[in-house]
Amino acid sequence: MEGRAISHKDIESIPGAMFFKSFPSKELWRFFVDGERQEINKRAENKTWAIDSFYANEPKYFIGIYQGAQLAFSDFNRPLSSEYLQELRALTCDVAMSNKHRGKKFRGNERKDAVQFTSLLYATENGLGEMLDKIERFAPNRIISTDASSQWIEITHANFNQMKAVYGCTGKSNGDFAKSILAGLKANKGIVLALATDNSKITIEHAINLAIEEYQAALAKSESRQQKLYAIVNCVQTLEQIHPFSDGNCRTICMLILNRLLLQNGFYPAILDNPNNFDCFSVQELIEQVELGMRRTENIILGERYTFGTSTDYATSLLTHENAIDFKKASSQGKNILDDGYTYITQYYSSLLMKGDFSNVESGSS
Repeated sequence: MEGRAISHKDIESIPGAMFFKSFPSKELWRFFVDGERQEINKRAENKTWAIDSFYANEPKYFIGIYQGAQLAFSDFNRPLSSEYLQELRALTCDVAMSNKHRGKKFRGNERKDAVQFTSLLYATENGLGEMLDKIERFAPNRIISTDASSQWIEITHANFNQMKAVYGCTGKSNGDFAKSILAGLKANKGIVLALATDNSKITIEHAINLAIEEYQAALAKSESRQQKLYAIVNCVQTLEQIHPFSDGNCRTICMLILNRLLLQNGFYPAILDNPNNFDCFSVQELIEQVELGMRRTENIILGERYTFGTSTDYATSLLTHENAIDFKKASSQGKNILDDGYTYITQYYSSLLMKGDFSNVESGSS
């Protein structure tokens, strides 16, 4: 395929290009809000939109994430790197966060302490089992949990077999180990599962670089659609579990990086029910959620009825006056993001076609 003429039909048949060309700009916010939070609370005395809670916690959330989207949905020839991740996070979060959370730097020595970022809502037996597999193979993570008597325990590569014995799982699979851990947590309602990087073994930047190298190697070997999705989802989950920043990890990694990687590989971006599920669901469970999210995107492009949430016009009419002005200001960037993104993505796909790498890009319907 090297050197052959590139036609618009070639490019426009790729879901990633179809997204930028045909997705309605006023709906772009849906990629930045959990799908399950796009519903109107109709049972409340006064109908409310969950997005009001974003403004209560971070008044400039949408300004920041639209800024991040401008970077994430541009220059697709730029490879994923630790530096890119830092730049994206700062652009996305600095405007919305307090001074102590701003900047491009990864977390430092404070990662010696557990960083609590997932609850039982975001952990499944299969997902935790896969996390335990990683720790046993010496992933730079540790699990902070509680046993049945509410005592805090820590599971690392160094004490892995010892902790399996504590849970009565010697000789059993890590799936059984996960089941025992979750049973202990469920017996103590309100206690969460915490995952953290073990800084005594590896730096956060090195862990990120290893995750990116693994992704690139897996993508190069992929021969099917499912293998590509596995490589993408596994990379995003690994980055999320490293949890490199003091705040803003989910929006940076599970919303923007995920959809950037999907677009680079020709897929539609995904509107996820809950990006926090990347904390500790299994890769296959997450692929199913990404597939659903991509179908939602396609449905919007095709003009089909929403299968979730409510209309943008009605939802925004429920915002407070001040929040409505801010939301409209942020979302007004949507058209430019999509128009510029179409230019960037077609240039990127064209370069792949010319190099004979078009086999690595999805074509046709997702």
